[in-house]
Amino acid sequence: MVSRLRFVFLVWCYLASAVVAQEAAVAAPALPYVFDADVMVETRDGTKLAAHVYRPQADGKYPTILMRTPYGRPGADWGEARRFVEAGFVMVTQDCRGRGKSEGTWDPFRYDAEDGFDTQQWIGRQDWSNGEIGTAGGSYVGWTQWASAPLASPHLKTMVPIVPFADPYDEISYPGGAFQLALAFGWGSSVGGIQTSPQQLTEAYRHLPLQNWDSQFGKNVFYLDEWVEHPTHDAYWSQRGIQHRYADVKIPVLNIGGWYDIFSKTTIDLVDRVRAESTDRMARRNQFVIMGPWAHGVGAQRVGQIDFGADSS
Repeated sequence: MVSRLRFVFLVWCYLASAVVAQEAAVAAPALPYVFDADVMVETRDGTKLAAHVYRPQADGKYPTILMRTPYGRPGADWGEARRFVEAGFVMVTQDCRGRGKSEGTWDPFRYDAEDGFDTQQWIGRQDWSNGEIGTAGGSYVGWTQWASAPLASPHLKTMVPIVPFADPYDEISYPGGAFQLALAFGWGSSVGGIQTSPQQLTEAYRHLPLQNWDSQFGKNVFYLDEWVEHPTHDAYWSQRGIQHRYADVKIPVLNIGGWYDIFSKTTIDLVDRVRAESTDRMARRNQFVIMGPWAHGVGAQRVGQIDFGADSS
């Protein structure tokens, strides 16, 4: 237990400091670590997901930081990879299914639980892994952490989700039961290949019916239609959220959020739900949150016209 909590503490310290440091990549003639590019990780259904692996040059077994993202992976000379490898970690960044160089169909929220678990199991089998994994990242990358947490990989020891969400129905598409057009279609269209200006997008929101909203752009983003076709919290959404699975979360978690973030309530609710519902005593006693005067991100000094001072960053 002591060694496990020590690992958790180290992960939290490095990740919490990293999200506010935002260290830039440093150019160098040679990388101070081993960079394995586009390693393909096979999932349970045979789909292969592309990952970059940054690891120390010395042979050995190391703890791993995993980040699964739909927004593209950093390159070889990444400042944060340098930071964590120097601290004795392996870093793995992976494209979500259907994104970047990963195989499969991009269907937001649908496969992140199983794909995350399968990736964690894969990491645990690698020669460079000591079997301990921490996860990190913000927004959708925060979601990918929470999505797989209830599956309880024995290798997953802690998470640091930043401005996360955990129930796409309540927190993205239908907060309060009404369709949130700007967030659901605004974000959903941008990651679905629809490129348009904010002005054009605002005008596009007037288009009816919503079932074929994407047709005005000459696109077929199938999941946008599915979101409209499922206005209640039915089986479709239950498959894409963890709202009934907090009992299965069995690890310490440090959530980081902003008071001005769209997911500020969610960030706090996640702590309360695991504290109340987890079947694991250690997990119930080790749910934590850092909240600051930030929007959808952390470490900023200003929000709108308000300057919160240097200490807020």
